[in-house]
Amino acid sequence: DAPLHLKFHWGGGQGPRIGLRNKLYTDEHWKTFYRVDYRTQRGISGGVEGTYENKEAKRTFNTKNTLAYDTSLLDDEKRARFEMFGLYEEKFDDDHYALRVQYDRLSDAEVVTDYYDKSFNVLSTKRTEASISRLEDNWKASLISRLRINNFETTLQQLPTLYLILGPQNIGSTNFLMTNDFSIGYLDYVFADNS
Repeated sequence: DAPLHLKFHWGGGQGPRIGLRNKLYTDEHWKTFYRVDYRTQRGISGGVEGTYENKEAKRTFNTKNTLAYDTSLLDDEKRARFEMFGLYEEKFDDDHYALRVQYDRLSDAEVVTDYYDKSFNVLSTKRTEASISRLEDNWKASLISRLRINNFETTLQQLPTLYLILGPQNIGSTNFLMTNDFSIGYLDYVFADNS
């Protein structure tokens, strides 16, 4: 993995683009990069991305943060635009428990596709949610909470939802198997704010 990447792109309605991506900090668990892009018809943007991985602790964290002062494809007025994305995952208690927390806060709906690049590896808006799960040989229980943090998205919020999956289990002394799924939660469907 080269520490410095330069890119130049010509063509398209947004004008030529020059980009720089460079290693910021690296150690046994962390890899972080910073990035600067300039498009002649749009403006400047920058970002920091990082990956933390601790295999012994079964813990990972990925983050991507972008800030730009430019135009979007649908708006010719220059303004501050941003994306803050993070995903934390951890397994503990001999892999019986799993914790997952994910967020994706955006200034506008176009920022994700405007700044997509293979080096950032994030193309679509992700859900903002948190979950904790318990996994055993014949059952699994999960508590999930999902929230809308971007007012331009329509989202089914789960505040929270409990899932329980039982099985497979034999029915009596037969070879027939049975599984059971159960969920209970408070659901709130919120529509995009078009103002």
